[in-house]
Amino acid sequence: MFNTKSAYFYGVLLGDGHINYTKKAIANRDNKDDRRGPVMVLKATDYDFVEKWRNCIEDITGYKYAISEVQPRDKKHHMQYIVRCAKRWFVDEAEKETNHKTKIPIGIMKGLPEIQKEFLVGLMDSEGWVNMYLSSLSMCDLTLGFGCADDFFGDVYRMFQGLGIKVSKVYHRKPNRRKDGSLCKPLRLFRIDINDYLNAGMGFNIKRKTDRLAFISGILNDYTQSYPKYKDYFRGR
Repeated sequence: MFNTKSAYFYGVLLGDGHINYTKKAIANRDNKDDRRGPVMVLKATDYDFVEKWRNCIEDITGYKYAISEVQPRDKKHHMQYIVRCAKRWFVDEAEKETNHKTKIPIGIMKGLPEIQKEFLVGLMDSEGWVNMYLSSLSMCDLTLGFGCADDFFGDVYRMFQGLGIKVSKVYHRKPNRRKDGSLCKPLRLFRIDINDYLNAGMGFNIKRKTDRLAFISGILNDYTQSYPKYKDYFRGR
């Protein structure tokens, strides 16, 4: 049975999360002196994001997990935070439910609206964006959207629609090339109606994204106010 904690966990796992479930990892799983067994990992620059995922794992497994710091290589990079979970039954379950991060668990696809919403919030924390910028016509463009190159993209798109949240058409970007010259999977993305998203009780668990969403939703709902410039709004935070 899925609840909101497990739904959020899987949303993040299918986004920024990682499963090390290679043949070599499986072969090392019973070696107590080898830490390269199957493991789930999340590494990100937002501590609140990693903490939320860690808390969900602790709620599901009943075990405590520490968050470690990853120092930046240079001044161009930010501090990152990482949490690892190697609980055998849980890693096995996540690998089976997602078929190595290629599909949404069936229990979420057929779950109640509150389960699907929390799953989508996890995905939005990982792969969603909220921006405010000037277009080529010097018009202010306020956007909330989601994008990924994964096979489950279509299911995410239909899940938003099924919850009554208006979304745009699907946009396609040309695939990038890997270092070996081969093509990556093409990125697909769509925009999400901001008011519908908020009215559905959805948001972000990452403060910087929450702040952006609050800023642009305020403009959308009361454009008569004199709002500070976008860069000044964040400078004082």
